[in-house]
Order: sequence, then C-alpha cells, then structure tokens
Amino acid sequence: MSSEQSIKINRCISWSNIQGFILKICESRLFTLFINSCIVLNTLVLAVDKYPSHGNDIDYVLDMINIVFFGIFTLEMLIKLFGMGPKNYVRDSFNIFDSLIILLSIADVCLSFLVVNE
Repeated sequence: MSSEQSIKINRCISWSNIQGFILKICESRLFTLFINSCIVLNTLVLAVDKYPSHGNDIDYVLDMINIVFFGIFTLEMLIKLFGMGPKNYVRDSFNIFDSLIILLSIADVCLSFLVVNE
C-alpha cells in the first residue's frame, strides 16, 4: 500500500469517527432537551416582543436574545446535517421544515442589519 492510499484511508477513518461523534451528540437526550428548552424560551421571548418597536432598552435586549437563539438553532441544524449526513437529514420532513425556518431567519437577520431604523 502506498503512502497516498494510507493517508486517504486515515482521512476517511477520522472523518467517520468525527461524524459518528457528532451523530451521538445530535441523538442524545441532553441535546434534544436543550434544543426543546430553547424553542420554549424563544417562544416566550417572541411573545414579549411587540410591534412597532419603541426603541427602548427592552427591545434591544430582546433582539440580542433572538440573535442568540438564532445562533443556537443554526448550530443545531449544522450538527444534525454533519452528524446524520445530507441524505439522512433530508429524509425527516421536520429537518426540512427546520432548515427552511433557519434560512428564512438568516434572510431576516441580514435584512435587519441592512435596513436603517429611523
């Protein structure tokens, strides 16, 4: 066996180990409990938010909390995508729905930074 083949085999094995570790994380009860808790807390934060915004400190804090939840949910999607692999990830319709929500949230966050509040 040549050294190039050995390096390729080691890379595949190491990626497989990493993917298996990530899959264990996304299938763990603690991960699921954490994500479900974040969903409930995010729902409560969204319930407190109001429109139109009056530009006070509470609105700023709520916006920052929403950005933190956005980051957590994006990280959840990436962990599941890498752990499960793209084919297995899209087999679950909830994951497709979750990805759609994340993509819309990315657009919302980008637009909110582009629009100047008056």
